[in-house]
Amino acid sequence: MDIFKGFHQWEKKLPRKPLANRDQYIIERCRGRDVVHLGACDSPMTIDKGAKGELLHQRLQGECRSLLGFDEDWNATNILKTKFNISDIEFGDLSRIDKKLTPIADVVICADIIEHVDNVGNLLTNCNRLCREGGILLLSTVHALSVKQVLRAMIGREPVHPDHVAYFSFATLGVILKRFGFSMTDCRFFKYPTVSKLSRLIFDGLYSIFPQIADGIVVEAIKKTGNV
Repeated sequence: MDIFKGFHQWEKKLPRKPLANRDQYIIERCRGRDVVHLGACDSPMTIDKGAKGELLHQRLQGECRSLLGFDEDWNATNILKTKFNISDIEFGDLSRIDKKLTPIADVVICADIIEHVDNVGNLLTNCNRLCREGGILLLSTVHALSVKQVLRAMIGREPVHPDHVAYFSFATLGVILKRFGFSMTDCRFFKYPTVSKLSRLIFDGLYSIFPQIADGIVVEAIKKTGNV
């Protein structure tokens, strides 16, 4: 069921489901399925996470019927192949239109990369082409309505990754997904790791009451009939 209702309305009602664990949310929806994972290297944290077995791609191995990763960082891709013996990953920039792509996946994962790319439309077009009819796209990103962003703005600061070029929310993701052949069927919010124990206690309590103001957003979207 499409949960993104009121497409033409100015104000959208935010989902208020309990906070999700991003990786677990994704893994549960990939079990026993053919999966394509975009941004699989999680650069620049490739080596640190890879050494601990904490990369999402590593956690997906053994859970999926088949798994193929792509990443535009050639060095990180090579490190995973040579240092960590990960063979199911290829170098490739999926933010550039590739008309040769075929629908090989039940699930396409686009985890925390949409905020990095210059052309979101190209990325989602390629996701659509990789996804089989009735397959799903799992997409996560930094949440534009995060309370942490607001609090820091109040003291004149904006914490942002130097490679990020955009923010997304429930509403803007719903719109862009519809434009590129997907229908949002689920939306959850999640938190990123917090260094300070005090901050963690404060925000954990806040997010338990108001999950819709948490750090990140992850959505499930089904591919509609036809290609874009």
